[in-house]
Amino acid sequence: MIPSALNLTSGESGIHTICRKWTEHGASVGIDFVEPNESTYDLLAVHAGMSKEYATANAPLVSHLHGIYWTADYDAHYWEWKANRDVIDSIRYATSVTVPSAWVAEPLQRDMHLNPYILPHGIDWQEWQHKEPNEGYVLWNKNRSGVDVCSPIAVGKLAQRFLQVPFMTTFAPDNATPNIKATGLLPHAEMRVAVQRSAVYLASVKETFGIGILEAMASGVPVLGFAHGGIMEMVEHGVNGYLARPGDYEDLAEGLNYCLKHRDTLGANGAELAKLFTWQSVMLKLRGIYDATLRMLAHGRPYAIDEGS
Repeated sequence: MIPSALNLTSGESGIHTICRKWTEHGASVGIDFVEPNESTYDLLAVHAGMSKEYATANAPLVSHLHGIYWTADYDAHYWEWKANRDVIDSIRYATSVTVPSAWVAEPLQRDMHLNPYILPHGIDWQEWQHKEPNEGYVLWNKNRSGVDVCSPIAVGKLAQRFLQVPFMTTFAPDNATPNIKATGLLPHAEMRVAVQRSAVYLASVKETFGIGILEAMASGVPVLGFAHGGIMEMVEHGVNGYLARPGDYEDLAEGLNYCLKHRDTLGANGAELAKLFTWQSVMLKLRGIYDATLRMLAHGRPYAIDEGS
């Protein structure tokens, strides 16, 4: 698997978390993620086009696509165009393709006539149970800052409207108000405590799934965001969070009021909903995808996944 959890020395991204969890739980369903320098293997699993080794691999490729950058929506950086190209190349070589949500699958089905497997992410629910106090801040937690899927603009707009509410963010927006505290990228252990102590988790960017959203839910923290992207497959409006009309910051501000007022109920509902997203169910589905990929090569056509095998 690339990247390999067996030699990860750094990185706090969602993909790194997924690789670690897959490796940790793989044995329970008979999947062994071997050392990166292993000369023989049954399948090569590549996350998000992060390697070109698929071109010379002596085994079928499963491309684990986590999304593409919507370069038509903003002035994208060169590296984002390159990342999209690498992802598309990975898809072209792939025997099978997975995506984390139906929302990511839809443009592939419509524009590329490709029907990928939908493989959501999971959570070790018990790891996120805690007795940390609610410190009253709104948390925005992304591993980088930019004009794309990691823009902190919503933090700035909400902080200007709620000057008495503290905001904690990994990266601050331009012209940050005094009620915004920027922490920089936090190690996973520190980030977990920051999530657990927050009053509301702000998920304003267009996520392909959003492991951070799931972590907040499991921690009993309500989630506030826009009604677009993968968040809609986890957050139920008015049940465990608030989904504002996309781009409507007045509605987002109404949502923050709602989440602060009903925090305990929304948080408790979110913790219960998070129980549905187990790594065990993810790994059973992944094993089915890998088995179907091997059968596909042998028979020249896709087979139904047997998740119970």
